[in-house]
Amino acid sequence: MRSLRFLALSGLLVLVCVMLTACGGSGSKPTPPASLMITTTSPLPQATINTPYTYNLNATGGTGTYTWSLAGGSLPMGITLNTMTSFVMGTPTQAGTFNFTAKVTDGAGDTATANLQLNVNGAIAITCTACLSGTTSLPYGSVGVPFNPNNTDTFSAAGGVAPYTWCVQETNGTCDNGAGGALGGLTITADPNNSANAIVAGTPTQQPAQPLPVTINVSDSETIVAHASTSVTLTIFSITPSTLPAGSLGTPYSQVLAALGGSGRCPPTCRPACPSKAAVSIRPAPSPAYPARWEPTRSPCRWPTRKTRRRPRPLS
Repeated sequence: MRSLRFLALSGLLVLVCVMLTACGGSGSKPTPPASLMITTTSPLPQATINTPYTYNLNATGGTGTYTWSLAGGSLPMGITLNTMTSFVMGTPTQAGTFNFTAKVTDGAGDTATANLQLNVNGAIAITCTACLSGTTSLPYGSVGVPFNPNNTDTFSAAGGVAPYTWCVQETNGTCDNGAGGALGGLTITADPNNSANAIVAGTPTQQPAQPLPVTINVSDSETIVAHASTSVTLTIFSITPSTLPAGSLGTPYSQVLAALGGSGRCPPTCRPACPSKAAVSIRPAPSPAYPARWEPTRSPCRWPTRKTRRRPRPLS
């Protein structure tokens, strides 16, 4: 009797073992998926106002397809979060710092969040405050004569984050304060009271044959530096000789002056071509109480102001 019970118990035990083996009861369990988490770090790459922007948020872990959403905060106007692709994209229309909470949900319904920040920089714009009205031409300079002796602001920058750094583009590609000659001996520096303004000053030391094309650059102090540039023209004139020969009281005097630099042109009606020189007569003063009088001689160029009528010849 005891043998029968033992056999029956043994058979039941074997059956249980077989069933456990068939159902995976070997003691090992399937590896659960990694925890869902957002791996994108803050802040996001900087955006610039009115400039298209795209950045992809990333997550790991979880199962199935991810779905993205905003769980808090806000994005700048013009920027949205694509719920399926995780792209933060668009064209921002407002500058500033924007904090938001991104949320990702996997196929099993598990979620993860991350607090992120997006900075939108206002695009830098340069204005030539000293340029001649309606032009991109700086005031004229002369060799040996101080230019902008009062250190008045020449350029101003708007947008970006102060402090600003100013430089001028040299012909070799470098950008410096003008020491390389791009400004004909002048230099550009930030206004010590407000780096958003720049001052071009100094004494011209070079006499270029033509007006100088000048490229002015400015950069700000953001984490991702913003840049801007503008092109202007600098004209430097010289009149030679700088020292005239002495004259004598009561004796006619004449000295030819030559203008160098600039881009003077003669009207097409001028025959012969206008020279770049002008004869100047000086009538010495009869006494020191009266200054000498400078009188330009008649130019070979004449600009007609009205049409003349020819009298018809009589028939012979």
